[in-house]
This record gives sequence, C-alpha cells and structure tokens, in this order.
Amino acid sequence: MAEAEREIAHLKTTAPEIASQVTIIRDKEEFKKHRVNPECVGATLTAGAASLWPYKLVTFMLEKLVREGKINLQTNTPVTEISSSDGTHTLHTPRGTITAKTVILATNGYTSALLPHFADLIVPVRGEMSALHPPKNSTLIPDSYGMVGALGQPENNDDYLVQRPFEGVPNPGGHLMFGGGRGAGTLPSMAVSDDSVIDEGSAAYLRGALLKVLALDGETADVKELEAAAQWTGIMGYSRDDHPWVGKVPDKEGLWLCGGYTGHGMPNGTLCGKAVVDMVLGEQEGKDLAELQEQMVKDGDMPRSYVLSKERIERARKGLTVQQQDERGVHMIGVV
Repeated sequence: MAEAEREIAHLKTTAPEIASQVTIIRDKEEFKKHRVNPECVGATLTAGAASLWPYKLVTFMLEKLVREGKINLQTNTPVTEISSSDGTHTLHTPRGTITAKTVILATNGYTSALLPHFADLIVPVRGEMSALHPPKNSTLIPDSYGMVGALGQPENNDDYLVQRPFEGVPNPGGHLMFGGGRGAGTLPSMAVSDDSVIDEGSAAYLRGALLKVLALDGETADVKELEAAAQWTGIMGYSRDDHPWVGKVPDKEGLWLCGGYTGHGMPNGTLCGKAVVDMVLGEQEGKDLAELQEQMVKDGDMPRSYVLSKERIERARKGLTVQQQDERGVHMIGVV
C-alpha cells in the first residue's frame, strides 16, 4: 500500500489530470460501500473505469473487415517457422508457405517460437482464469477490482475481477470473471506455453478467494467456495524490461514485432498495433524510421520505452531475467 501511495504521489506531479481520478481509501466504512473486506490494508479507487469483452470486439471487427473484403483471414493455420532471404520472409504452415516482404508478428507469449533470439526478452507465462457463479440472490458488485498480494500470495502477484451483467446480455448469469492466483499454483507457470492445463492450486484459490477478500452479498453463509461455470488458462508474454516491444526487429529487414505486454495486453495491444502499422506505412512512404519514431513519441502516440531497438535489447539483457525478477518479487504484474 505504501508503494501504491508513492506511485500516486508521483502521478500527481507527472499527470495531475489522471491523478485527480484516483482516490486512496483506508476508511473501513468506505470499504463497505465497495464490498471490500474491512481487513484490507488499503485500496485505491479510480473513477471513469469501464469493462469490455475484448473477444467480442475483436471478432466484430474481423467479421466487418472480412465482409468488406479488406482482409484475408486464414484460421487454424499456425506458422511453424519463418525463413528469410534477400529481403523476403517465408512463413511455413501445415497448409503451405506464404512469402512477403513485410511481416508483423503479433504473437506475444509465443514470439520465441518464431524468433528464438527473443526467448529471453519475451517469456511465456501461464495464468489462470475462471467464470464463477455468484452467490444466490446476490447483487451486482459496484466496481471492478485488482487485488495485490492477496491471501498470502507474493506481493508481485495480483488477481483481478469484473462481473458480467444480470440482464441485457446473452447468458445473463452475472458471472464473476476472476483471474490470477498464480502464487497459489502447484504447477510451474514461468516459461510455460501450454494453455491446455488447469492448475488446480490456482483454480481452487480463485473459487474461494472472493469470499474472503470481498464482502459479497446474497446467500454466503457456510459457502466455502463459489461454483465455477468455466475454468481455463492463457499464456501471457512477460517482457524482460516490463514494457512491450513495438517496432522493427533488428537485422531483419521487413520483419516487425508487437508484443510482450506482461499481462496488460487488453489496454495496450490496440494502440501498440496501430503504432507498428504506422511505422510500417511511414517507412514505405520513404520516411526515416528513427525520425518517425521520435515524432510518434513527441506526439504521444507511443511511449519511448516501447520502441524496439538494438540498444534497448542490449540494455534489457544487462538486467535481471524475467524469472529472476519474478523470484525476487519484482512487480511484473499480469492478468489473463
């Protein structure tokens, strides 16, 4: 909590308009308004937040583009290897090969399968997710939530929660979409790219934790854990320096990368994707890439720390590895 307060104090000096939307809560009566367990050390409340179903948004956009004939979407066609020669790249798939001069990799946690020399820069990490039935006769929770270091987990592990509606949507079950619990896991998660496995330790934590960290209403007496409508895992891409990698892959003309979100792909991915496309189109128009990137940073289109460069790779490799940071409790917080 002390670290959160320091970060908010810093935010007030760097982005006061954003900081004005953040409130620190320590009063136990205030906790009750937000269904937070009064034993909580403290909380921060951000106004103006919203929730989104990213999969539905993405599939809507893809369908629209396919119907308008603007993209050719080939599903169930994994790229198993990229070979490059004379400024062109050949993508090998079980259905044949595709050759192109410009290729953008948006493979996030799976990047090292196609770029082996990025294996220490973007590391796959498996995270656990659940859709939980809320307690009987409960009402919609007032906020979305992130819990840091909850219930004995390491302080660099976090959980997050948003609730689906009880009405106005298909399947209006009010499911509690709760992810995290990595610190309670019984299976390795670091450098793991297999998302077909459920970690029962994390899954059990997720089923039981909300009854302890929140003051849920409804029929909760004698309820030890919530029933899961679904449980699954997903692969995040943890970045060695904690920032996404956006730009041209060094020494690979025409090969571009956008990934390494360290669990924050939903708020980061869209504009990172736009940024890398702007770079590709700008270079094709004859603009100098370094100058274009500098202008994008100045215009606020992309943070400088996101720009992929040979110098940044060298700096990152001088620091701790992703696994070392995780073991030492460095805050590389992620969600699925």
